[in-house]
Amino acid sequence: MMDLVRKTRLYNLIFGISVLILTILFVYLPMRDELIRSLLDNWTAMARANYMTFQIFTEKSLEGARGISSRSVIRDAILKYNEGQLGWNELAEFTQPKFEDGVKILENLQYAFRVVDEDILVAYNPLSEFVVEDEYLSIPDRDGQIDIFFSHNRYHLIVYSDIQHNGKTLGTDILIYDMTSLLDEMNSDRLQVEIIDSKKLNQTNYGLVHAEADNYKVTRDRGIIHYIHEIDAGRYYLHMYAPYKEIIRSSQSRINIQLAMFILGIVFLFVLFNMVILRQANKLLHESESSRDVYKKLAYQDTLTNAYSRLSLDHWLVDQKMHNTQNVFSIAMLDIDSFKYINDAYGHQVGDEVLIKLANTINTIIRKEDILVRYGGDEFLIIFENARESHVVEILNRIQMRLDKENIYEFPVQVSYGIVELNNIKDYADAVILADKRMYIHKNSKKPAD
Repeated sequence: MMDLVRKTRLYNLIFGISVLILTILFVYLPMRDELIRSLLDNWTAMARANYMTFQIFTEKSLEGARGISSRSVIRDAILKYNEGQLGWNELAEFTQPKFEDGVKILENLQYAFRVVDEDILVAYNPLSEFVVEDEYLSIPDRDGQIDIFFSHNRYHLIVYSDIQHNGKTLGTDILIYDMTSLLDEMNSDRLQVEIIDSKKLNQTNYGLVHAEADNYKVTRDRGIIHYIHEIDAGRYYLHMYAPYKEIIRSSQSRINIQLAMFILGIVFLFVLFNMVILRQANKLLHESESSRDVYKKLAYQDTLTNAYSRLSLDHWLVDQKMHNTQNVFSIAMLDIDSFKYINDAYGHQVGDEVLIKLANTINTIIRKEDILVRYGGDEFLIIFENARESHVVEILNRIQMRLDKENIYEFPVQVSYGIVELNNIKDYADAVILADKRMYIHKNSKKPAD
């Protein structure tokens, strides 16, 4: 009898240990690995959202530079100088106030200058700490390119925009933006941001690749997770990183506690507690999935205005091109007049309210099938399907009338816009550039003549 009891105890012990080992191998470890993968995917989604913010900043900076370079009044003055109708000093005296008027409204601009005949014609904010090197004065084939450098504990973005007439380059506008505040906003306990060049990338070992695409990769090295995204054709890279333990610490601790509870359950009543542990592990996995959905929403929808983001627009364009739709589209680019003045004079909170009001007004007037995208800053892009340009003009006028009627501020809320109609969505990129130019023409038409 005692032998039977001892054998029963032994069999029960073997059975309990076997159940514990099998549960760890086939339940706990797979769920832990899935949870870690999910957390890393969440972190990668957050890093990609930051990259999109950086990309919008860069494109907005380039668009600002091109807007300055395309101003015909000061461009034509260079033509007169080349023809001998103006002297250098006369050209500089004529250009300086108009150049300053154009660049001083650009957000985050720190310094700007115009180069003609490899010499500085005019400059904005010349008392800043920047020293103009000779390499900036002879810049072949740099139109639309960027440079990034770190100086005085701040990151700076340099953009180059050629002044052209009939295919000939008359000069180059060089604008330097301060990116420090943008990068500071991206930094958090779970993610640190820096910009590196290709030389540092090649000299540094960032460990094994966790995920990879054409223009970015996620790696892990010595307990650090790295997200590296290519900028400007591989000349620079946006590098975001965080300690691996910081990403998984809270969830890892929680799942370890659940395992300890499970072991106690095996000792006391392992069948019941086994169900509890599995339920809790599923709950953790569900929370992780929910968190990933939140980051996905942040990447695809603008959190301030609830308009679609640039990333959503990219996916929509890919879908349209894949289905090769034959619909007629009209694209409208619009922004708020004197928005920088509104922010400076009344505060960014009021500026945000104006952006929200504009987005809400647009959404109440456009159709459900039309798409509203926050293109960057105070610029919005609306895509109208099966709508002609004349109809779009009527819609935009209704939007302006609604803004005028419901305005609660002591300043007017007015928008400028440019519209392009296209029969093939594959021509979208050219259409956006043209719509942007028409918007600036509309905006400039409201200003007094120089």
